Amino acid sequence: MPIIGLSEKRRLPRLGKIHLGIKDVNAKGVEYPKAVDYFVVPEEVAEVYGEKPTELDIVIPTEDPAIFFPQFYKQYSNKRGLVCKGDGSTANRVGEDGEMIEITCNPDTCEFYLKDDCKPVGNLLFVLPKVKGFGVYQVDTSSWNNIINLNSEIALLKNLLGRISGIPLKLTREVQKVQQKGAIRNIALIHIRSPYSLTELQNSKKALGAPEPVSIEVPDNDIPESVPEEIEEPVKEAPVSPMNKEELIKEIYELLKTHGYTTFSRVAELLKKSINYSKQVSKKTFEEFDIETLEKVLIYLNEEEAVYATKGEE
Repeated sequence: MPIIGLSEKRRLPRLGKIHLGIKDVNAKGVEYPKAVDYFVVPEEVAEVYGEKPTELDIVIPTEDPAIFFPQFYKQYSNKRGLVCKGDGSTANRVGEDGEMIEITCNPDTCEFYLKDDCKPVGNLLFVLPKVKGFGVYQVDTSSWNNIINLNSEIALLKNLLGRISGIPLKLTREVQKVQQKGAIRNIALIHIRSPYSLTELQNSKKALGAPEPVSIEVPDNDIPESVPEEIEEPVKEAPVSPMNKEELIKEIYELLKTHGYTTFSRVAELLKKSINYSKQVSKKTFEEFDIETLEKVLIYLNEEEAVYATKGEE
């Protein structure tokens, strides 16, 4: 006789991760994540698709998006792993005693989200049928665009076909040009595509039996890699006039707020790192800088923007 609550459970092993970026080093010798327009794949996947594939043949192993594409706001610590996990309403956070406590989760007011210590994280899990091995691979993304794209395409397939598991699909990386901060930028996004017509997919669906529920677990201590969407320097289709001093200061203030530099002491730390400035910081500090100095600060802030903060509050 089967054991109730145990014998009916199914679990698929995770074979590996597929990344959306690489580690690079900037002029200051600091390592940071850099987006690319291809999938960074493990060796066994490269044997089938090459070193820099832009599309992969995939099969979704189960019907429940909460299992094969879980999405949460998450904050990680290098020492303690996952310290907070929420859905935008409630969250479980590690308390001072190390125990998990339930708190309100509101990204509009959360100090950790506003400092970029907490991010939306989606974990897409799928089978690569042409790759040796039996299990699932995982792609992590903290991109709003990727999460919206994948949710939309998953919903469309389920609405048209009545299911998504067991159907031959493709996971692609596609470059899209978007207007950001006065320049045209290349953004590498993820999509789920079909290599077949809707009629062919509907016919293949009829040959498939009802899917059996399975469990696919994403370990809580598995810190996801997050990379910026932009894959290269802005591609300017028309000349863009350099920013004047007032515009530079305004742009710097916006980035200071975004990165949590909200006190003079924090701004002083930034200026020490970026331009080796060691004087006392005041409201007039940036007004005293010349344009070249302001540009150096802005460049530093933009580089920092590309780095996924995983330190958390130790």
